[in-house]
Amino acid sequence: ADKNLIEVKTDISYEVSNFTADKVKFKQILYNLLSNAIKFTPESGKVGIKVEKLIGRDLVPWAIKGQEFLKLSVWDTGIGIRPEDKERVFEEFEQIDQSRSTEGTGLGLSLTKRLVDLHGGIIDVESAYGVGSVFNVYMPVVAPEIVVEEKPVIPVGDSTLREVVPAFSWAADAPLILVVEDDLPTSELLTIHLTQAGYRVAHAYDGIEAIENAGELQPFAITLDIMLPKKDGWEVLQSLKTDSRTRDIPVIIYSIIDNKELGFALGAVDYLVKPVDKATILSRLEELSLGAKKKRYPVTILTVTDDVDIQNHFHNILGGEGFLVHTAFDSKEGINLALAIDPNVVIIDLNIPEGGFNLIKEFKENPATKMIPVFALTSGALSEDESLSMTGQVERVLRKDALNSSALVTYLRGIEVLHPKRAGLIDEITGIFNHRYLQIRLVQETSRARRYNLPFVMAIFGVDYFTHY
Repeated sequence: ADKNLIEVKTDISYEVSNFTADKVKFKQILYNLLSNAIKFTPESGKVGIKVEKLIGRDLVPWAIKGQEFLKLSVWDTGIGIRPEDKERVFEEFEQIDQSRSTEGTGLGLSLTKRLVDLHGGIIDVESAYGVGSVFNVYMPVVAPEIVVEEKPVIPVGDSTLREVVPAFSWAADAPLILVVEDDLPTSELLTIHLTQAGYRVAHAYDGIEAIENAGELQPFAITLDIMLPKKDGWEVLQSLKTDSRTRDIPVIIYSIIDNKELGFALGAVDYLVKPVDKATILSRLEELSLGAKKKRYPVTILTVTDDVDIQNHFHNILGGEGFLVHTAFDSKEGINLALAIDPNVVIIDLNIPEGGFNLIKEFKENPATKMIPVFALTSGALSEDESLSMTGQVERVLRKDALNSSALVTYLRGIEVLHPKRAGLIDEITGIFNHRYLQIRLVQETSRARRYNLPFVMAIFGVDYFTHY
């Protein structure tokens, strides 16, 4: 409200001193109505709360004679509601005016109505389109008497409890989902769906909190709304994908804003436009889960070197990082082992007796191994001709005398992430340059560059007579 210079007024009757209600749920009712009013009130508008006590059938026609009611009214000078839309405002996933410039969830008012119903109350709306709206909540001051039917106690075991309350139990090692959503009803509904499906859930309610929680909690996946306070979802996504701690965490955008091209360009793995049903959200997460299960197998690295000290170094360092390391002592064993195990990365010592340069060439000429990323390992500096001969064939040259273990692990992790994108440039079946893939990547990268005013450069080596694209 302060951000948009919206004035908030209160008018609370002295007759209202106390009433019976669930504290948490009543706060939720008030929050939903106020946030809805502020959201759809233009800059410098007004929002108000009025609380009064009503007594008797004359003031609340459906009440029992003499019954006391709390009347909570939340009004605004916002855009109002058309007469033909008033009947639908409390329905789930209804945004009554698609032309509204402010994002709505389609859930807040329907959940508010449910909470009011649970208190034995009623909610209605008065509105003039272009003038404003008033939402009125009538709740009994004294809660209705609850009749409890006594039944014999039936002892239950753990299995029975799991059947009765599956929504609130999860395994300690269940995947953690970070839900980034500032609208509490939507966040609550997502939490229910996710916990019922066996996920653990953490929350963030603004952009800054989202970035902090993602880095600290390292969740399995993130669901991200775009309309967030402090930092919007686009800024959050960019921060997540440029931070080494969070760039590999899958992000699913879940928003009423439909801009899939930008979302994918910034690194989202999926883009869901509200409203989205429970099955769709869970199926997307299940796809990520299946992918994660596949990635649990160690990344396989083949080293080709006759240097025993280097062999031991790779086994100790890379094996300790979870990589599966195989070693070949010469070129023939190296190519045969590569064909047998299909490694994710090959490290070739240029000083092997048969010549590392020849082995690299053999790897790149063999259709079964040409797509495997190659690192070249050397004892000293390379000549200009040697460097040029490996252009486009090796990912990186490593020096034995300056082998940085942490840097090596970082290089390998980078290959693990980037290789599928680079491999897409060459059709694996035909071996022909994939122009369509390049067009898609260009759209993604240029969109990113335009949005954040960043330079974009593309260089293609080894293409005869290449001038422009």
